[in-house]
Amino acid sequence: MSIPPVPARGHSADPPTAEPRQARAPGDLLQDILCPERLKRLHLCDPGIKYDPNSFLLIFQLRHRNAEVILVPLLLLAVWYGVCVAAFAATPQSFSDQLRRIITPLNETLDPLHSVISFLLVFRLGRAALRYWDCRSATGRVVEVSRCLASEACAAAAASASRDGTVSAAMVAAREPIMRWTAAFPIAVKNFLRRSPGALCDRRAELGALLEEADTEALLATADGALFVLNRLRAAVWRFSQLLAASQPELNGMCLRALSEEVDRLTGAFGAMERIQATPLPFVYVAHVRTFLLLYLVLIALPVIAEWGAFALPGLCAMSWALLGIEAAAMECERPFQRRANHLKLGAMCVRVAQAVAQAVGDLPIGDSGVQEPPKALRLASAMPNSSSRAEL
Repeated sequence: MSIPPVPARGHSADPPTAEPRQARAPGDLLQDILCPERLKRLHLCDPGIKYDPNSFLLIFQLRHRNAEVILVPLLLLAVWYGVCVAAFAATPQSFSDQLRRIITPLNETLDPLHSVISFLLVFRLGRAALRYWDCRSATGRVVEVSRCLASEACAAAAASASRDGTVSAAMVAAREPIMRWTAAFPIAVKNFLRRSPGALCDRRAELGALLEEADTEALLATADGALFVLNRLRAAVWRFSQLLAASQPELNGMCLRALSEEVDRLTGAFGAMERIQATPLPFVYVAHVRTFLLLYLVLIALPVIAEWGAFALPGLCAMSWALLGIEAAAMECERPFQRRANHLKLGAMCVRVAQAVAQAVGDLPIGDSGVQEPPKALRLASAMPNSSSRAEL
């Protein structure tokens, strides 16, 4: 049973033999994908941290440690430590000595709790790091699959050429929406994961002329733009395969299956990021860790201050910062999709996909409509200030 063609980008469906609407020239396609202003806007969505991972000098960098989430408990603990020091200092010597004999053994009592807290924090940070790596793998999979999808579509279009090397205008027009929707997909994913665009982000400028105005409006208006793009992309793949069947019937099934599988993989990568974004660690675990972490930091001060007095304050504050900092690091890495310095560079992911799609179009021209100077087109991306031709993820 034949599948009727699905309209692409808001236009009515035509049979494969009918002449499609006039498509933009391939040069315009590359210009829209690699528009410097569009790519610059995408780069502005990623604050990022620049540091040398091989240097220990980064220990002196206090910014971007997510200290704001532990500032309040850290200040309260510092006040508690000061109160304990003042209380011991104001206590008469005879009573103070007796109090020390009672409180000092508390240190041994807290040793099992110290082991439990250490295990819980290690597990907490380990799970957060694993979730961060899963998110990073998903973003890399979006780039990888987008490359394959664009390359396969361009190769199939080139293979449909007749004996004189020409490709029908219908095939040229059918390839274009696949390229455009593929380049738009990571932007839709970014917008879905980052509900708040940020002061420097202009989501309309990030799309530029990549899509038609009606599609741009619909994409920005829908709550789940990623699924919107995937549906349009799948419709474009079906239309492309139907047109391919008219010229190369033996390639139709193979091409449809290959392209559909790539769209499925894009759906899976988006689903992985969506799942992590919507699922923090269970409340019971997080609440238990924070409760006993603070309880331990409150109680451990008593025997330490009883023995060392005010000299214990620097060590206690440093230990509190260290243990609370582990919890802060876990919170920062748990769902790394926002516009924060330690989070993933989703804007760079969009740029990499755009460059990959443009290179596929440039490396696999189709007939006389092909791009004659792909390196020149690809240099559009490197023409932007403060960016390289291959964006860093």
